[in-house]
Amino acid sequence: MATKKTGTEYYIGDISYVTSPEEWQEIFSLYEREVGPEYVLRDKRKVFVLPTLYGDGSYTDLENREYWVDSGTIGAIKVSDIKDQKKFQNAKDMELGQVLPLPYDLSAEEVSGGVENGGLLKFGEVIIDTGGGIEYLPEGIIDEGAE
Repeated sequence: MATKKTGTEYYIGDISYVTSPEEWQEIFSLYEREVGPEYVLRDKRKVFVLPTLYGDGSYTDLENREYWVDSGTIGAIKVSDIKDQKKFQNAKDMELGQVLPLPYDLSAEEVSGGVENGGLLKFGEVIIDTGGGIEYLPEGIIDEGAE
């Protein structure tokens, strides 16, 4: 269950755009050898990473916000946990991902999707279509009563 909190800001997008090469190597190494979507780094920061269906490119969520991908993955990290502020600012300036306030801290229960889900990625209330077919939303991907 989500820990209720108001306005926790997350960067949602290709995490490689907002991390140093060393941080991204650690994240990708965890991603390759552990079952996700939640990964805990050596310094205890949490990051969520899911694969896109078609790899690199540009994808949109249900609100028509755009996410650019070069790593074949889309993830989420708390803005307060991003160490490389220069890369973060560059990603924001270039509109490579989104900085979104979520009403709670993400946990593995609120993050799902990937190849086995037709490319639909869910980060809390944010649903990103990486499969090119939002009309094929599996039943239950959107919580009842969600707007």
